[in-house]
Amino acid sequence: MIDDDSGNKQDVALAVRRPWAVEGVDADLDAEDKNFLFPDTANNDSFPNRRDVLAISVKAPSGDSFTVMVVHAKARVGGRPTTDPRRVGHSVALVDVIRQRFDDTPFVILGDWNDNPDDQSMNVLETGDPNALGGPENIDGPLMINLAEQLLLEDRVSHGLNSAAIVSGTVNTVDVGSRARNNTLRGTDTFTGKILFDQLLIPAWWSSGYVTGSIQVYSQPDGVQGNSTTRASDHLPVFADFVLAPVVVPVVPAGLFLSALVPNPVGTDDNHEQVSLNNPTAAPIDLAGWKVKDIANNEFALAGVVPAHAELNLTMHATAFLNNSGDTVFLVNPTGQKTQTATYTGSQAQAGARIPITP
Repeated sequence: MIDDDSGNKQDVALAVRRPWAVEGVDADLDAEDKNFLFPDTANNDSFPNRRDVLAISVKAPSGDSFTVMVVHAKARVGGRPTTDPRRVGHSVALVDVIRQRFDDTPFVILGDWNDNPDDQSMNVLETGDPNALGGPENIDGPLMINLAEQLLLEDRVSHGLNSAAIVSGTVNTVDVGSRARNNTLRGTDTFTGKILFDQLLIPAWWSSGYVTGSIQVYSQPDGVQGNSTTRASDHLPVFADFVLAPVVVPVVPAGLFLSALVPNPVGTDDNHEQVSLNNPTAAPIDLAGWKVKDIANNEFALAGVVPAHAELNLTMHATAFLNNSGDTVFLVNPTGQKTQTATYTGSQAQAGARIPITP
């Protein structure tokens, strides 16, 4: 599956080995507008030469499906101070689409980001906060988990290696100091040298789908042999193992539903955030066993009774739970089913604001 129409020599593509299959694609495997997330961005600074995000549904032999998104973000050519905003813009746009179209849908985002996991564009993706800053951090979520952060902790690199890195039949993918060098030189035009540009991200709630510790940089000699014109690529692939299982898709409840959120109360958030629940039915609903969860799988147990045809406002007696930068929250019933999904943005979370939720 490849984009042959972009006019870019660095087209994004996806290869799937049988019996796995791609869904919703034409027989010629030439990607069309319907296979991209931003088909109208041919001249957009964040997607130069229509270097769009390819999004393909992949079906496993078991019948389970997940989405693979392939990216190739704007390169650093022209200097980081000039090009950083373009990669950040790419990430902000991607976060918006993920929140709108891929809630509770398993997906993997992979490719060449031209930034490492500490950089602003990647921190925007992980947190879902368009104002996230660049800098060292190793905290998952709350929106996505960057699996490549483990590689970064080991100073692994995927770009800038050649045959000189082959040691005893294996490519040495460690470049001590590469992470610190990238952070020190952030905001400058100075070349950072070898770096981890290739990464894998998954939704924070789908952490159980990842086989812990399986992410690696490809280290076979054929990945770096040759010269600048004959080498397979100037990047080494990054790969990981996953386990697929059926996903429960949330449905809007006929009964109890979240009707409002107060994620940013005046003063401290701890022990003051609120959720409101509405019961449109003719019978009271006991909240025993009900929970609210966020996209990073943090949860808060609800308690009390919502009277018939009434709303109940609950203060969440816990440390800050709802992100002021925007978040996705699920209402979970006593059987563990997510019965409602509610998303809000950072611009809605003004101090003291009550954000209404439509069921």
